[in-house]
Amino acid sequence: DALPALSWLNIRESVEQFSHTMAAQAHLNVEAHHLEVLNHNFRNWAHVKFPEPIYASSSVIIETFEPGRIITGVLDHYDAIASRRGDDKKGTLSAEEVMEDDDVDMEGVTEGSGYQLVPFKLAKFIVTNGLSIYLKMLLADNLMHADLHPGNLLIDTHATFHRRPSKKSSRTLRSGGNGSAVSNQLPENFRICLVDAGMVATLTDTEAINFIGLLSSLGEGDGASAAQFALRFSRNGNDMTAEQKEAFTCDMVVLFEEKCRGYGHQVD
Repeated sequence: DALPALSWLNIRESVEQFSHTMAAQAHLNVEAHHLEVLNHNFRNWAHVKFPEPIYASSSVIIETFEPGRIITGVLDHYDAIASRRGDDKKGTLSAEEVMEDDDVDMEGVTEGSGYQLVPFKLAKFIVTNGLSIYLKMLLADNLMHADLHPGNLLIDTHATFHRRPSKKSSRTLRSGGNGSAVSNQLPENFRICLVDAGMVATLTDTEAINFIGLLSSLGEGDGASAAQFALRFSRNGNDMTAEQKEAFTCDMVVLFEEKCRGYGHQVD
């Protein structure tokens, strides 16, 4: 408040929001309540899970153990395989490579080198369900897990790696067709578990309208519309001159033409 030139940073509101979030995380019974609500919201999604609180107080929480590996661990697994293979990073995985389920020694491993080896069904499951979970929390529930970094996402593929292949999948493995044979071997009953629900977020009606409008603009590749919704997020947007708003809108249109042309055109 003493430095009007920095008012656009909204420092007071940001500090108050941060303080509220940290205070809520310090009370583990609040996290237990979040888990109960999230589990209820996704009760009909068999492939989505949150830990279930068994006991909780302000300083202690006991939850169910949920099997799985963090997403970064899954990707490290395929990066390690790619590094062992050297330049040959394509083709199918051997049975031994599929069955590996131990911690990966990442010494000398190039991160991001094994993405071509990730089975298609597994990659599709992570991407499509991750997006579906996020949109459900945003659009339907208005209660969002606010700490969705890869370390808080567990992928349960244990049954996948140890399930006996069916006759159909065995024939597929012998056929030597295009694509990863493992992707045909893996069933589609993976499960994703979201942990650490200490931070959640809800949106006001106005925030929801602006946020959903911004997402829609991204999908449609509409830079002008995205600029309008972005300006509505700014407390000082109404203080901008017409020339400033026009300049911002033009910059957004150019940015979208270069980086975000809408559905089917890739988003950088």
